[in-house]
Amino acid sequence: MIVAMLVSVLVDGKLIASSRSAELTEGVIRAPLDPFVRRIAERITSDGRYITLVRGRRTVTIVVGSRLVRAAGTCGELPFAPFSQRGEPVVPLAALARALGAEAVYDGPTRTLVVSSAPQPLVTMTPFTVWVAPAGPLPTFPPVAAPTPRPTVSALPLPRRTPVVVDAEHPPS
Repeated sequence: MIVAMLVSVLVDGKLIASSRSAELTEGVIRAPLDPFVRRIAERITSDGRYITLVRGRRTVTIVVGSRLVRAAGTCGELPFAPFSQRGEPVVPLAALARALGAEAVYDGPTRTLVVSSAPQPLVTMTPFTVWVAPAGPLPTFPPVAAPTPRPTVSALPLPRRTPVVVDAEHPPS
């Protein structure tokens, strides 16, 4: 009798939620390709049978129905052959994470797979040009005095519109 236990998956400290969970079966963590492997790989291409995962300079190719895996130009074997369940490939999550260069550690008491993917180094540096001052004298401009502002009157002043309160006991002088 095969017993499957549900497993939580943390990728870089973030819990991955999915309608289909990862499970521990016969000592191997099985998980659907989406969303678990998509958090580790930068690019995933598939034609239904061959699945290619790319992360940085690492390329991993697996075949649905076969335990063979090709990673970094060498061939190896997966713990089980990936299979399709409800139209989605189910893969050995920890093995693929390690093949892509991430660290995968299973914590038994909490039933959690912790995947730590170190930041990938830049493939190439961005070229830049250092600015150099042009040779020769710099152009000089004579100082120009700013014009003095002058008041302008455009019309006659308007009469006062606010009423003046006149107190009967104290008339204005």
